[in-house]
Amino acid sequence: MQREWFYRLGSEDSANGFLWSGRVTASKPVTLAQAKHLIRRKLGIKRLPARTIIMSSRELSSHGDFSRNQ
Repeated sequence: MQREWFYRLGSEDSANGFLWSGRVTASKPVTLAQAKHLIRRKLGIKRLPARTIIMSSRELSSHGDFSRNQ
């Protein structure tokens, strides 16, 4: 469980390249399902667009750590 989650809505324009649509931060660690709920509530929508990407700050930081793979 993480406190900080980043998201990219599936409806974003790909002409801008890959940019995160936003971030949600919780006061306590939350699961992915809870993060999805927080994002929907923040945006005031009932469903996230198809192909929405949601990643925790830990997942993002681990993707750049190539020293683990050697």
